Amino acid sequence: MLSLAVTFAITPVTTVTGWRWHQILARDLGLWTFALAALDLVLAATMSTDGWRAGVAGQAFLAAGTLATLLLVPLAITSSRWSMRRFGSDWKRLHRLVHVVLALVTLHLLLLPGCPEESGQLMVFVPSLLLRIPPVRRRVIQARESFLRWRAGGHPEV
Repeated sequence: MLSLAVTFAITPVTTVTGWRWHQILARDLGLWTFALAALDLVLAATMSTDGWRAGVAGQAFLAAGTLATLLLVPLAITSSRWSMRRFGSDWKRLHRLVHVVLALVTLHLLLLPGCPEESGQLMVFVPSLLLRIPPVRRRVIQARESFLRWRAGGHPEV
């Protein structure tokens, strides 16, 4: 969950700060997220005493986690500049699947036995989600630019 949260926060951090140096990390963090999710899926499948099917889909939380991991496969495969050039604007549409993955991971964690007491951890996704809403994003960028003008000695817009 933490690697997904950090990966998902890269764009909102750019929105709030204007910094871009960290964006190069997005691909690597996304691939790490996929690797960790795949490892989790393999462990769930192999450690189940009722067989691999029960390990990946025997309960609702397992099915949600399995589906989230499977949806990460096309994202991991197409995480290259070549894919970005080849798919063009469709690449961005494909990679918006991360929102579905995020919803499934949230569901997976909420359904996980013993997790509702710790569901506050899921609040880490809320700022990242809010900053992806276009009007919120525009307002944050305007506020950042106004602050930078003020700090540079300019007059902020009223």
